[in-house]
Amino acid sequence: MNCRDLDALFENGGDRPLSEAAERHLSTCPACRRLATVLESVVSRPTGTPPHPALPVNLLESLQPVRPLLRTPALILAVILSAALVWAAAIALWGLAGWGAQTTIERLLLFGTVVVALLASAYGLSVEMVPGSKPRFNWRWVAACALVAFLLTTLSAFHQEGRFDLGAMHGACFGRGLLAAAAVLLLLFVVIRRGVFLERLKTSATIAALISSAALLVLTSYCPILAWPHVLVVHLGAVAVIIAAGIAVGNLVE
Repeated sequence: MNCRDLDALFENGGDRPLSEAAERHLSTCPACRRLATVLESVVSRPTGTPPHPALPVNLLESLQPVRPLLRTPALILAVILSAALVWAAAIALWGLAGWGAQTTIERLLLFGTVVVALLASAYGLSVEMVPGSKPRFNWRWVAACALVAFLLTTLSAFHQEGRFDLGAMHGACFGRGLLAAAAVLLLLFVVIRRGVFLERLKTSATIAALISSAALLVLTSYCPILAWPHVLVVHLGAVAVIIAAGIAVGNLVE
């Protein structure tokens, strides 16, 4: 039994005794245990008891209608649009030297894997914005596999001899990767500000995965250095720093 099955069980009769499979799932899933605790408190409350003693008496009268969140496909599109705007701005500022230096096969593999990681993390963030939503697939594994495919492509294809001032390029690429991630993050706040995120550590890591994928897309488009040590240390190093920062922030606010 999974979370979706348990949700359906609660909806169809949460006051009935739980099956052995449901009890086993509750023993391993903190989110479902919290939901079961809330439902149990509601069911056991005597008739006429206020919803919660700490709630103001006039709470219902003070509630105001709000505009509902967009559906998941529209949320995904809005999140992707944030990354696309930054990518377009980066191309306008820094050019497409990386795209021009790559072969057709390299472009298909590199940009394909980065876009898959970006779409997967955008889907994950959109699902997390709506309480009770369950992902239809393990998007983290998809994003991780895409990143591994990007790394393998880089290691097998990028053996360019040094024709650049690598010291200057290392610093420029790393800084521009972080700048691109920060720009996407600012736009992203406009999209997600009305979402309800119950697990802040998970959400922070998801945002970091999204903005690091956008940063990698910018670096792959702009950087003409086709040498795997540079990509591994600088480009993927920027990705690692962004994800580590996201996890650290998530731990602070959890």
